[in-house]
Amino acid sequence: MDDGTPILTLAAAHAGWAHAAKGRPLPADLTDQQRSAIEALIRLGEERLQQVRVGLDFETGDSTAEIYLNDIQTYPHLFLLGCVMDRQIKSGRAWLIPYIVGQHLGGWSFAAFEASDPGWLTMLFRQERLHRFPEGMAKCFHSAIERIARRYDGNAANIWAPGSSSAGILRRLLEFDGIGLKIANMAVNILARDFRIAMTEYSSIDIAPDSRVANFFQAHGLLTTNKREEIIYLARELYPWYPGMLDIGAWEWERRA
Repeated sequence: MDDGTPILTLAAAHAGWAHAAKGRPLPADLTDQQRSAIEALIRLGEERLQQVRVGLDFETGDSTAEIYLNDIQTYPHLFLLGCVMDRQIKSGRAWLIPYIVGQHLGGWSFAAFEASDPGWLTMLFRQERLHRFPEGMAKCFHSAIERIARRYDGNAANIWAPGSSSAGILRRLLEFDGIGLKIANMAVNILARDFRIAMTEYSSIDIAPDSRVANFFQAHGLLTTNKREEIIYLARELYPWYPGMLDIGAWEWERRA
């Protein structure tokens, strides 16, 4: 997947963005109050990117599951399978599902998952009430395992292998049944922001216009319609190098409010 394009660590990429952002004028149609809000949003995001901490609270409520999910080098398939499960259930529950399956398999290695039987998985999803759509999501779960084995040599980390662009990782994630654009974008943002996976560019990672992000934009008069898609394009306009970075500032603003 390496086409010779230089790989940028997030720190190196951010150093370039921060310099470019300082000299970049904000949209002319913004009020002084809106400009101040946007500057604060960018500042909060950049502060987070400078933090040393690597990893994420997946909000599973299980400390052991958190350890496995954060060990993305050893168990990258758990992260990928959690993304596949994130459909119409709480995200913490979605992340917990591959950990629970591993418990029933007797281990969390990819070999253990690859050896699982699709019929057994469906039965487990039903009996343990792992998902609100047990049959369909069990199929997606097994399909993802097969795809990792067949296309990525049994190593889900090859989806975001060195030399990958954010656009390429998004595209490869979208090939999995159960992963749509929203989840794919979330996953790439987590990989970049929380696990510091180096990419050749970060510009395809969009902001997620969820309720918490929308609250910030609405509170500051930056969302002029009821179309949350407006947030995506404003973020691209404001911080084209890594629009998804603005997620951080919006979430942090709501936490502090």
